[in-house]
Amino acid sequence: MSDSQNDYEDWDVERAAIMEYDGEVPRHEAERQARGMALIINRRTEEIMANMQITIDRIDYAGGNGPNMIH
Repeated sequence: MSDSQNDYEDWDVERAAIMEYDGEVPRHEAERQARGMALIINRRTEEIMANMQITIDRIDYAGGNGPNMIH
């Protein structure tokens, strides 16, 4: 399981707790809704990342005195 999947599992547990406590949603329903939200967000994030492109205009070499800068 990837780190991002673990992040979404943590997120959906937290979201379910909020819905249960603040929204007075029954626990099983809060967990179901939170899982659905996490799946949608995870899927959309994967789509965005798959289509992401980066253009590097210039790389400044710092001469060993610090990190390289990408512009």
